[in-house]
This record gives sequence, structure tokens and C-alpha cells, in this order.
Amino acid sequence: METGHATPKLTGVDTVQGAIDTIEEYFARGWTDGLPIVPPTEALVDRMMTASGRNPMDVVGVVPPRHGIATIEAIAINAVMAGCRPEYMPVVVAAVEALLDEPFDVQGLQATSDPAAPLVIVSGPVVQQVGINHGIGLFGHGSRANATIGRAVRLVMVNVGGGHPETGDKSTLGSPSKYSYCIGVDVDSPWTPVHTEFGFNPEDSCVTVYAADADSQFHGPCRDWLERQRARPDAWYTTWGILYEFLRVTTHPRVMRRPWNVREAWTFVQGLLASPGLSALVPTQRHPAVAEQVIGEFPHLAGNLLHDAHTAILMREHGIRQICTRDADFHRFPFLEVVDPIQT
Repeated sequence: METGHATPKLTGVDTVQGAIDTIEEYFARGWTDGLPIVPPTEALVDRMMTASGRNPMDVVGVVPPRHGIATIEAIAINAVMAGCRPEYMPVVVAAVEALLDEPFDVQGLQATSDPAAPLVIVSGPVVQQVGINHGIGLFGHGSRANATIGRAVRLVMVNVGGGHPETGDKSTLGSPSKYSYCIGVDVDSPWTPVHTEFGFNPEDSCVTVYAADADSQFHGPCRDWLERQRARPDAWYTTWGILYEFLRVTTHPRVMRRPWNVREAWTFVQGLLASPGLSALVPTQRHPAVAEQVIGEFPHLAGNLLHDAHTAILMREHGIRQICTRDADFHRFPFLEVVDPIQT
């Protein structure tokens, strides 16, 4: 069982200059999303924790990839930093609970190279009670509740989970939605509230979190490249690790808007493997020795980068140097020549 521990209290911000110095210190320590924060003074954090109605040391969950412990106090600190009002705190806590629910797979969200971000969808009476925009411009600027609730969730992912760009958040290009992504469900809609689809009553207040991503502008060009490659008789290669990752992503309802079932995905893989020049690289007896070499050359390999390292090791093992990918992490291996398929 995970247990919480108290966070050291912030002092010295009782002057304008003190507040400015604190904001700059948080920038320097990497404790922001790139925007200024509200200094989380003891008084502000206490009010936020009181609004949650829970014990400050209650553990909501563990946030990957750093596996930091999200206590009510830790969430309150980040909610203050985001600019939340105390009445937003129950919504923020509910959103973090949904984010850390195992089926959501926040580890996958933090690790994906796609620009997906958690969309916080708030429904029920709380939408009007705390002033969440549910009408014109709900995805845009201008609403403190929308902006700060979504931002609080992101700050928890950054400060508790270690989701910093490149190291903990592996999105290749990122997205503005990674700052804040929160909307309210229109209370005047003729349709039943979204939370009733999950068995809740219309008068309940609920939070739904969805890993949202608009279709990438690069999907079409990459698919065109793949189709050209499949028609060529020249030798080209993949790995079973890459193929199974393809199966994982294309069948994942939290990643794909219209996921395939496993039979559909596997049929695509079979068609791909039938391409005249394609072979799947497999380990040989040399694999342990080559892996030892690469690990010796790159002693700081860890976490999700090891999946890429497996591909790099297989390529070195088989004497293959060029890899076509949009995954910037492969530039970490100087013995590979990384080619962007869109630019070929």
C-alpha cells in the first residue's frame, strides 16, 4: 500500500518580490508547464485541501512514469499552482482519480509519441455550480474553471508523474492541449448527460477523462510511404516488437478513435508481411553480445527507451544501419541513420 507524506511548506512569499522570486524559482526547478504559477502558500493549499473534504494524506494513486504518489495534498498544491479556486478541487480530484484508473493507461499516454492529452469532460450540476464553460468557445480561452482544472491535471502529470517533455512525456511534437484540456457538457442539451451512459443518474455530477487526439496530419503521408515501400522488391525490415506495438496501438480504445479489433489488426500485419521484400528481424546467437555492447555504450538507457534500444540492437546485430521513423528517440543511437519517411 502506498502512503503519503507531508510536503514542506512554502514560505517567503508575503511580498510582491517574494512571489516573483518564487515563480522564477519554480521555473528554474522545472515545476511548471512553461507558464507562471500561483505560489502554493500554506494558506492557499489548506483551503484547497479543505474543499476536497478528504484527509490531506489520502493517496489517490501513483502517477507514472516517475511513480510519484498523488496525495490529496499533492493534488491541492498543483491545483493552487494552476490557479484553481477551492470549489474546483473536487473536480480536479475526480479527474486525477479517473486518470489513474488502470483501464485509462496513463503510462501509455505519457509514453506515446502521439500528441494525445487527457480531455476532462465534466457533466452534471457541478458544471453550472463552479462555472465551467459548456457552450460557445468551450474548447477555447476565457474560462477560468476550464483553463485551471485542465491545467491542474497536467501539472500533476508533470510534477508528480515526471511527465516533462522528452524525458517523461515522449510526444514527438506535443500539442497545445497539453497545457489544459477541460470542457463542460451542455446542460441545455436535448440529449441525456454523458455520464448516464455509465450508469449514473442525471442529477449526479461526474468527470470523464478521455485520451484525445485529432487525427495526425502525418498519417496520410506515412501511409503513402508504406504503400510505396510494400510494392518494392528491395529488402526492407521490421521487428516483431514493432509489429506487436502496432497491434497494441491500433486496437487500443484509449489511443484510437475507431480502434480495430485484434483480427482486423492481425490481418493488416499478415498483409504487410506478405510484401515481397519485407522480413522480420529475429535475434541470433550474437544477440546477447550485441546487447552487452549497446548497454555498455549507453549506460543511461531506462524505461520506455529500452523498447527503441531493442530495435537498435537487432539492427546492429544484422548489420542494418538505416531506419525510417518519425520517432526522434532513435537519434540517440549514433550508429543508426534516421530517415524521416515523409521527407523521402
